[in-house]
Amino acid sequence: MPVVFPDIDPDQPPPKPRESTAPLRVAQANVKCAPARLRALQAYMELNPGWHIVALQDVPPHLPWIRFKHYYTVYAHQGDFELTEDNDPIAMASLQTQIIQRPRDKQLQIRMDKMKAVELFKVAFLVSTSIPISDWRVDWLRENKNRGLLATLHLQSPSTPIYIHNAYNAFSPGGRLQLNIDALLHECSQRGNDFIVMDSNLHHPHYGGPKAKAEPDAVKLVVGCLAALMLCTVQHQKIPFTYSRGTSTDKNTSTIDIGWLGPELKARFLDCRLVPDALGPESDHRVLETKIDLTVGVKVSRPRWSTMDPRKFRELVVPPLLDLNARYSRREIGLDDFFAEAHEITSAAGNKLLKSTVHRSFVHPGFGRRLKKRRPSLRERHTTLARTAKLGIQYGHYADADEAKRVEEAAGRILNPERTLKTHNTRKFRYFAADLSLHEAARFGRNLRAPRIVPGMGKLEKRDPTDIIVLRTYIKDCDKAMFLLESIWPRWGHLDQEPPVLELPEGVSADNNDITDEDKARRDLQEGELSETLRHVPKGKSPGHDGVPGDGWKMLLSSDDCPEDVFTAVFEAPLQDCLEQSYHPLAFKRAATVMLRKPGKEAWRAKAYRPVALLPSLGKVLEKLVARRLAAWLAASGHLPNEQFGFQGRCTTQALEMMVNAIYRNWSARDGGKKCERFVSIMALDMTGAYDHVVREVLLRILADLGVPSWIIRFVLSFLSMRSTTICIPGYESQAFWINIGIPLGSPLSPVLFVLFSIPIIKKLKTRHYGFPGLPPLLDMMLGAFVDDITVLVASTSHQNNCLLLAHFYKGLTEFARELGISFGHAKTQVLHLHSTKTSEDKRFKDMPDVEGFPAASHSVITSLGVKLDYQLNWEEHVAHVLYKVRNKMWNMMRVTSSVYGQPVLNLRTWYMTNILPIFAYACPVWFVRTAHMQKARWSIAKGLAASLEKQHTYCVKKLSGALWRTKTIVILKELYIEKLDVYLARRCLAYRAKNSRTPEGKRLMDTWKLKEYGINEHARSTHPFNVTYGEAITIILEVALALYDNEQRDEEMKSGKKRAEVLATDRLPRRVVALVKRLSMDWSDKTMSDRWEKCRADNKGSRDGLTRFRSDASCWNEAWGRQQTTDNSFRDNLTPSRPHALTANIHHDLDIRDLDVLNTEERWVTERLALGALFYPIFKRFKKVLNPTTLVVTFSHVRQALASMRLSPIVTTRSSTG
Repeated sequence: MPVVFPDIDPDQPPPKPRESTAPLRVAQANVKCAPARLRALQAYMELNPGWHIVALQDVPPHLPWIRFKHYYTVYAHQGDFELTEDNDPIAMASLQTQIIQRPRDKQLQIRMDKMKAVELFKVAFLVSTSIPISDWRVDWLRENKNRGLLATLHLQSPSTPIYIHNAYNAFSPGGRLQLNIDALLHECSQRGNDFIVMDSNLHHPHYGGPKAKAEPDAVKLVVGCLAALMLCTVQHQKIPFTYSRGTSTDKNTSTIDIGWLGPELKARFLDCRLVPDALGPESDHRVLETKIDLTVGVKVSRPRWSTMDPRKFRELVVPPLLDLNARYSRREIGLDDFFAEAHEITSAAGNKLLKSTVHRSFVHPGFGRRLKKRRPSLRERHTTLARTAKLGIQYGHYADADEAKRVEEAAGRILNPERTLKTHNTRKFRYFAADLSLHEAARFGRNLRAPRIVPGMGKLEKRDPTDIIVLRTYIKDCDKAMFLLESIWPRWGHLDQEPPVLELPEGVSADNNDITDEDKARRDLQEGELSETLRHVPKGKSPGHDGVPGDGWKMLLSSDDCPEDVFTAVFEAPLQDCLEQSYHPLAFKRAATVMLRKPGKEAWRAKAYRPVALLPSLGKVLEKLVARRLAAWLAASGHLPNEQFGFQGRCTTQALEMMVNAIYRNWSARDGGKKCERFVSIMALDMTGAYDHVVREVLLRILADLGVPSWIIRFVLSFLSMRSTTICIPGYESQAFWINIGIPLGSPLSPVLFVLFSIPIIKKLKTRHYGFPGLPPLLDMMLGAFVDDITVLVASTSHQNNCLLLAHFYKGLTEFARELGISFGHAKTQVLHLHSTKTSEDKRFKDMPDVEGFPAASHSVITSLGVKLDYQLNWEEHVAHVLYKVRNKMWNMMRVTSSVYGQPVLNLRTWYMTNILPIFAYACPVWFVRTAHMQKARWSIAKGLAASLEKQHTYCVKKLSGALWRTKTIVILKELYIEKLDVYLARRCLAYRAKNSRTPEGKRLMDTWKLKEYGINEHARSTHPFNVTYGEAITIILEVALALYDNEQRDEEMKSGKKRAEVLATDRLPRRVVALVKRLSMDWSDKTMSDRWEKCRADNKGSRDGLTRFRSDASCWNEAWGRQQTTDNSFRDNLTPSRPHALTANIHHDLDIRDLDVLNTEERWVTERLALGALFYPIFKRFKKVLNPTTLVVTFSHVRQALASMRLSPIVTTRSSTG
């Protein structure tokens, strides 16, 4: 009777034929919880590819962070969450060292508190990426008695399935073995095609030879396996031992690593052998390799459109597309047939030009065939050299035995595997890092620090409301897909059923000709609009079911090689007809929904996965055209609530600013000139399944009530009708289903539709007409929304009253939202009670509103739109969060670059300006409240927190520049042309407030300071932090920008007609004024830094630098702050306008910029590093009389002297060639 593989769905269509290879090669290795053994195994596997499965025992906690090329790292741990950088044991050890060195650094301790050590299971697998994910899965047997010591890999081969059981009989702390042999035999010997690989730590004569003493558990294991007709793959005649302690003599060896094959696999057994030195010559365990006569499926790589030749693609698709367009012009085919045939033409061309290839690990040299000559192992080479040294004594080649011993020891050091491997890998990695582009280096560094993600989707569970009792477990892929479908969309149906028909709301005409002239003009496509929309489609996005990504359609646009715009010529008329007929073609309605794992969620939950719809790229272009018109109508209609900030022209900073301003105005409230005590509370709501639970009939009715043009409503109805999708999980795609609820997450039209859908909810909250009988008075209320994130702020005379008010608001909101089909997650609701005075954690108010399902206590910190708000609003948690993100980014980049290899300084400066500084500056106008003169305002950030930010900024700049640590910070900032962090944040705040003061949101913000209902007197208003900082921004930046704009308008021959009064009356500033605001804020920053630089120059003037010259003689001290222009055209080709020439030429006057043309590439690199005081420390130590890190003085002769007395390594050459 054939064995049935349990994960194969009988209703699933048979898989496509794939190439295969034979035999199946399975390796087993005990790495003894040692990262060094893992690295040795990693090096061996790269040089000797071919293993399909590697079973690891006694794995170290570092395993998820070690990359095995062409292998999936499959592991498990005691929790259900996904590992992150916070679980990295290497980072934890490094952080502990820093805490010991800097015990007073609170930020390090906060960072350490976020780290969490995770205990991995003792067994793991390495699975070749050439095997399709759908052909295998791992069962961790968490309910088994051998939890953590036993795991089963289910592998489906074209001929028969095989179950590979990985077991480890570990010792407990008391010295007893932990593996339950009875449970092992019950689980691993019943199917017939089982394969047990284990480190048994048991001795028995059956596999260990006649000298082995049988132990009770070993007898039980051998008897049980023989009773199940299993075959032991380790034979003592061929493999005398698998473990050795000390020297490999009979006295110190034994056989404990074994394998057992089931009866159905015995006939397929080919060979089992020891692999020498796979774990290094010093390892006590040996690696076993077993070959089984089984074919394994080989994954076929997905075609990459980025590798396609655009010219060949156009040659194939342009003629049939033009013919298709001619047929459509003659009305021989309709819209549905047109787009269906267009997809077929482009997809066929892509399949023809993009040939699928076998996975690259199977074409690696040496795989699948024996090498002609085996390379001697390190152990053999060491032994040979040692013997040669002894023979040299006999023949008189060495003076005495001591000299021969020294030779032997030297040979051991040279051939030390760890040292050799480390040197080789370091050199190889530096060559690799030198060739990376800036973006590749940043991405590669991030991937190095991230733990390896276990592929596939584990079992899903359906539990009772208490999350304790498991009602059902889903293991099969088809069952998982159905469970996800039912959990995400309440309304769905099979394709053999008719989907429900959507009808137009009452009062909306079905006639496409029912349209005003104004709406018709807005509906029509503008010249060049279609090609511009396609060009803005992001690159590298996954295609829909048609298989043609946006990059494929872009090949039909005009380019330098082909000026003809074929895309517009072919698709402009059909897409215009779609707009005129308000029709969404059927070819665009089918989606492939991919399940993406949410971070920090338990893997067994269905809600731990976010559904993202992969839609046809051509359909996204049409949806973007409609979304653009709908957004323009909404912006001009006046229906967009002021509280909704998730819309074009608004941002998260404005939403946060309104919330924090509401807190400040209540803390500043006065009653008759005296301060009145007001207590503020914030409630953050979590909308469950926002996009997927939108009731389509309700959405259409809301559009009609708001007065959306009828042609857009008809298009939205067509867009939402007859939508279907497939569920895609790793290695499996389900059949298609009708989706009768929700809007697709992934369509450009969906965000605008959801903003419209949320308008009634926001209006209901704004009315405050729920009735207040028996409730305390509400002194203030503020509502903020960003798409589906809703935050409610209330103020009253006590926090207890706030709880009553919030409970009343929440109950009224949920009752109204239930009518719209929207629900809120009670358990995820966050409540924060703010304290205006200093209050300890123990004494803060912790009660929650009386709502069933709410958390037990209020939060001390909540995250609102990416900003951490603590109960005292002192921004300590947010600063710690910013430092955490900055350090993570820096550590990622430092993995692939340093002062002696990696990216050039110019690239690192660009990366820092565009990746790190924006993290510092996110929402800085909200929390970094300081005046233009760097004076603290009321409730501004504390000096200690600002100093910690500045300290991190200094550390980053010194690390990226490669400067010696004693180098003055302001010198490095001047050389790199980067501001100090407080100046940078102040500049960003000035520019933002100057621009925001003329927006409707900014005007509403400033109007609240003048309202009498808050009792804010003149003194409170004059000390209000936002009022003070906005006044400075308007005076210093905006007024000057408007004056310059007036002068420019007056001087132009063709005046625009807009005068200053007209500009002030508009809601948005002209682009020219915005540019002037940016320039003036930059000028203010340069002036501030220039003053600091001049003060530093004055303080250092005349001081000695340890040489015969004064410090002021260095060229950097003789230059002003700002960009320095280079005059050398030959060298300027390698610079960008943003790079100061001082990076390569700011040295002593003996070496002028004109002398750089006589320097070769290596000399230029050394000159650059010497200019920053960043050459190797031994070089600095040797020339300490020449190079002073605090002065950066170096002459041309010193450079020549350094070059002549050192040997530049190839690493430097590679590093400098890229720089």
